[in-house]
Amino acid sequence: MLLLPAALVLLAACGRVSTGAAGDAGNATSATQTTAASATATAGGNAAVANSVTITLDKALYAANDTLTVTITNGLASVITVADHQTNCSIVVLQSQSNGAWQSIRNCRIMTPTRLTHLAAGSVTTVRLVPGGGQIATTPWAAGTYRVVLMYGSAASATPGSGAEATSHTFTIG
Repeated sequence: MLLLPAALVLLAACGRVSTGAAGDAGNATSATQTTAASATATAGGNAAVANSVTITLDKALYAANDTLTVTITNGLASVITVADHQTNCSIVVLQSQSNGAWQSIRNCRIMTPTRLTHLAAGSVTTVRLVPGGGQIATTPWAAGTYRVVLMYGSAASATPGSGAEATSHTFTIG
């Protein structure tokens, strides 16, 4: 009987988006947004490009229990809107390659309305994907080839997340 309240508390926390405030450090998935004056390359070999939205990762090779650190750079001159409830209840979708096709990992099981988040022009947002995040039990990432996708729309769009996509370079887990 005590398991149900504990499970609800764990599930409720998985969709929180961090703003870098104290007390947000323990979230399974968090996002931090800052405004950047310039874009730089990352260890994964992905470079942010002006006049576009780019997705970069901190590494090109991860172990099965590693946290994936994803950086979203909005190099556009306008605000973009994204929706949560994606992988680990975050704003990005992790995809694995299987038989030549990309399969989305949609493991967010919280029962709350989807929240929309605005990413300012010139902003840099960091999302951390933890193995098993958004779940009651921690499960390591499966070995394979992956990429990260961000679906977004303009701030004025009636259906955010359906207008455009930014995709990271592929990377390996395992």
